[in-house]
Amino acid sequence: VLCNQGLEAIDIERFGRAITIIRKITIKGSSHYVVKNEYGKIVSDKKDTIDTIVTHFNIQVDNPMCMLNQDIAKNFLNTKSTKEKYNFFLKATQLQKMVEDLQENTVEIRNAKALLADHVKKRKEIQVQQEDLEAQLKFAESIRDAKANADNLQGQLEWAEVIKLENTLAETEKKLADDQYAVQEYTKKRDALIEDMKNEKTKRDELLRKAQEVANNAIEEKRIHDDLERRMKLFNKEKRDLLHEVNKSEKELQIQTELKKKLQNKIDEMRRKATANNDYDKVCKRIDDLQVSITEQRQILSMKESEQVNFRQLYDDERQSLFDDQSILKQHEDSLRRRRALIQQLKAAKQDRVTIYGRYTISILKEIEKQAHRFKQLPIGPV
Repeated sequence: VLCNQGLEAIDIERFGRAITIIRKITIKGSSHYVVKNEYGKIVSDKKDTIDTIVTHFNIQVDNPMCMLNQDIAKNFLNTKSTKEKYNFFLKATQLQKMVEDLQENTVEIRNAKALLADHVKKRKEIQVQQEDLEAQLKFAESIRDAKANADNLQGQLEWAEVIKLENTLAETEKKLADDQYAVQEYTKKRDALIEDMKNEKTKRDELLRKAQEVANNAIEEKRIHDDLERRMKLFNKEKRDLLHEVNKSEKELQIQTELKKKLQNKIDEMRRKATANNDYDKVCKRIDDLQVSITEQRQILSMKESEQVNFRQLYDDERQSLFDDQSILKQHEDSLRRRRALIQQLKAAKQDRVTIYGRYTISILKEIEKQAHRFKQLPIGPV
């Protein structure tokens, strides 16, 4: 039990005012230590804790003057040799330990001197290295100064470039403002063009619708044309029949005229004969018969002439109708030709990638190419 009080107390909060050290030895020969505080509570069971406590209180466990164990006491009491007693004295007075410490110190001094010689040698080498390093340091400082000057000059150069770039930036901003104004103008023009394109598209759709109507009308007109051609053929046939009838009537008229002349000549001859033969009654009767025949022939001739006039009137009417039909047919053919040309033009405009946006698109593209230097990138298409 150790007293742990006063100025030299060790860890009083842990061990308290009294420290109890117990060593237990088992039957098998093994042993272990237990350290308890003043309240009997186990604080530690490690040998290191006991060594710390012994060192703190300067307890010389191996000193026979402090702690005499059984073996040392037995040897001291049984021995008669002065050497053993002197060794016991050296051990008790710690002289043996001092001698050992002195020998260890001598060895350490020898080692320290050798180490010092090595250090002196190394110091000279280090001094040489120091001189080299100082020379290198001076060279590095000169390089650092040169680098600082270079950095300063580089900074001045960069600032000069910055000032130049600022001036260029100001000019670019001014030009950008002008370009933005131009872009706004072009945007307005583009919007106007888009509106025109919408109108053109509406017109194109209207033209396509009209073209479809024209195509439908062309089909109808072709049907009318075929009907007119059929009627023309029928009219030509009727005209040929009428001409044949007229020629036949004219021939009959000529025959009747010749017959009339013959009858008139015959009447005159019979009158002359009747005057000569004094057969007046017979002649008169014959003349009356001939007059009746002449009257009948005149009626027939008048009828034939009326028929001829009617035929000629019908022929003129049919001819005028044919002329009118030919005029109408020609008008329809011209209209059909124009509409076919319009359909071809619309088909060509539909296939053209430029004129599909309107007839002004080509002039717009030429204007864009002329103003190409004002664009960073040319627009794709007319818009």
